Amino acid sequence: AASGGKTIMLYDTFGKQLQYTVSDLRAGILHNLRDRLNSAGIRHYNLCRADLEAALPPEIKPETMDVV
Repeated sequence: AASGGKTIMLYDTFGKQLQYTVSDLRAGILHNLRDRLNSAGIRHYNLCRADLEAALPPEIKPETMDVV
């Protein structure tokens, strides 16, 4: 599956009602993700490089998230 598919689906459903945080460990995936989100018209999101199997980076605050 292409990067950003679930984010685009959520955006199509909820639009700007949500704040989006997207992450991946791989720089190439993040580059493709940024391109796909921009092409889909999604401009407001937090993008970070993170290994979610390790310690979370400070910009990811699970207590503020409703959907993971």
